[in-house]
Amino acid sequence: MFLFVVMLYFVFFITIGGFILKGDYEKFHNFLMEKSQKELIYVKSYDTIKDINVNVKNYSERVFGRYVYITNATPIENFVKQLPRIEWCKEHMFGKTKTLFSLMTFAHELGHHYALKENDHSEKRADYYAVKLFKEHFPIWKQVLYFPVYWFYTGGRNFRIKN
Repeated sequence: MFLFVVMLYFVFFITIGGFILKGDYEKFHNFLMEKSQKELIYVKSYDTIKDINVNVKNYSERVFGRYVYITNATPIENFVKQLPRIEWCKEHMFGKTKTLFSLMTFAHELGHHYALKENDHSEKRADYYAVKLFKEHFPIWKQVLYFPVYWFYTGGRNFRIKN
């Protein structure tokens, strides 16, 4: 019976596309925006997947977010081109908007920025920072509540991150 309840818990969160309480969505979004502003990162959000992928012809190359930067650019070049820049989509799996999945995409793209500071370009390191930001923001009881979402988002990788 317990296993059945746990399975329903995972299915419930995954099928509704990363459920998050409305107040938590706004607070986590603001937290990520503050982190981005502190790092002088321009943030652009898109309402739909079509908007962020307007120039993408191949379906398999569509993205929910991207981190854009130029190496060896002057501060003036970065300012003029609004770089570094995070672009992320509010719409996510199953066509839902304002989900924890979409915010985890934002956190993942911010994770690329932190990873590049360590000269690491990997997706795994960006995921590491996304989870770190998640754990930094939410108290432990909400981490447990939202655990299926970030577990699913990171492909089940268990990151042991000290708060």
